Amino acid sequence: MRKIIKNSFNIIYSNIILVTLLLLFFLIISAYVVVSGKSINTIFTSILFYLTFFLMISAFIAGWFNTIKQAIFNFKQSKKNIPLMSHFTSGVADYIIPYSKLILLLIIFLNIFMALIYYTGIKIIGPINIPFNELINSSNSYALMQEFVNSLSKEQIINIFNWYTFTIIAIHIFCLFTLFWPIEIMYSSKKVIKSLFESIINLFKYPKSILLFVCISIINFIMMIFYSLSMFNDILYAVMTIIYFYFITCIFVLLFVYYDEKIKSNSDSITDSNGQNSVVDKVG
Repeated sequence: MRKIIKNSFNIIYSNIILVTLLLLFFLIISAYVVVSGKSINTIFTSILFYLTFFLMISAFIAGWFNTIKQAIFNFKQSKKNIPLMSHFTSGVADYIIPYSKLILLLIIFLNIFMALIYYTGIKIIGPINIPFNELINSSNSYALMQEFVNSLSKEQIINIFNWYTFTIIAIHIFCLFTLFWPIEIMYSSKKVIKSLFESIINLFKYPKSILLFVCISIINFIMMIFYSLSMFNDILYAVMTIIYFYFITCIFVLLFVYYDEKIKSNSDSITDSNGQNSVVDKVG
């Protein structure tokens, strides 16, 4: 695992374009939301806005993941300073449809899953007994949030804590089962449903994947705390935003490298050995 982490950082260091692409996309998508969001005044413009937003995300993921995959290939071949932008555009052309399907299915599955979690939580924990309007209004400032929290009873605070813990655990379970799904599409099969089942099988075939996910979740939780605290200072917030985007890139590169070296390499070795055995059997 130490070698995989070291290789991941070396790949990012040699291909800082991976971080740059993510930052640029964030700026572009933010500008699009701000500018186009103001012109939404009919059902048609609303549909057009969300459809464009959906396609922009699908195109970026397709191109960015293909660029990460090529960066890993270049690293394994000891190739340095190889331009990667052509692989971004080719990734968009080759994978935008599979990743569009993946995002659509993720939205559907997540909504179904969260509905089940909600009804399960009602049975186990009980209804959420806090005024949501006050909660939303208090989120505008720290002082209002503090005032809102102070107004809650002990039972309400326990209820919120139980719901928060239950929801976080549930979301992490969902993320765990879909951990390698996007990577499986890039490496194995463009058939979205097939790649989902294969990714789940690979997840449990290599138990260290679960440990890796736990470590990533803990580090991400710590990063989110620092990121949230930085919001009170504009300069610190800008610095933490760049650091967090670098961290996101590290996580995806790490998952790709892990998949490439642990899962794909072992699968290729098994395939090669089976092929050699079949040849020997035919000769025999």
